[in-house]
Amino acid sequence: MILRPASVKPPQVQQSRSVSALPIWNAIFATQQQPPGWFITQADHAHLAGEIAARISSPQFPRLSPEIVQAISLHDEGWHDCDSHGPARSFITVGPADFLPAWSGSIQAAERVSPLGAAMVSGHFVRLARTRMQMTEDTLENKQLIEDFVKAESARHRNLLRELPDGANTIEELTDVLQFCDVFSLYLCGGAAEPVEFPQKFAGTKFKLRRDGETYRSKPHLFREKTGLKVSATEIATNRRVTLEFELQ
Repeated sequence: MILRPASVKPPQVQQSRSVSALPIWNAIFATQQQPPGWFITQADHAHLAGEIAARISSPQFPRLSPEIVQAISLHDEGWHDCDSHGPARSFITVGPADFLPAWSGSIQAAERVSPLGAAMVSGHFVRLARTRMQMTEDTLENKQLIEDFVKAESARHRNLLRELPDGANTIEELTDVLQFCDVFSLYLCGGAAEPVEFPQKFAGTKFKLRRDGETYRSKPHLFREKTGLKVSATEIATNRRVTLEFELQ
């Protein structure tokens, strides 16, 4: 789940323009450590990421086919079981015994769309696994689980490449797109307000995002025109479903 703080207050417009941009993951992690008022399921967050991908019109980005957009929309589909049991908890607190099956289920969902979608989603989770191995002190048992996952997905990746004429470079760029849309959606769902910078580069360009009141503005521009998006959320205290709306420009 993605937790959204109980009190989300956007910065003043002048303040948002003067503050230096943070790495976007810093802003996302900060939201996940505050008292939550709502949660968004991983699947709904991924669907929002797909909506973002479908609307990107920046010339720096590669052309995204409908199958790629669909795979981005399904990249967290395997989290259904994990998100439907127990109290609301942030995705950053979930351990390997839970997130590895969720990752595998998500890859399988993308594979039903296309080999390219599967390669992209698999590559996304292999990157996350390798980052975790570098940054987190897991138990020996959990380290082994993650290493086994990376080995299995590396083998899957090699097999999928045989079916893909465009090769590894295309997959790497599309995986960058997935991860860009992923963190964009996490930023929106978590209610972060700080100006941020994305880690990915497209055509040598890094993108920034800032929030002016209820409007999120990208630099350089990602969208041809003002875009409205929605995602479902659940209020933790009442279990009431609500709709969060975002205006992107």
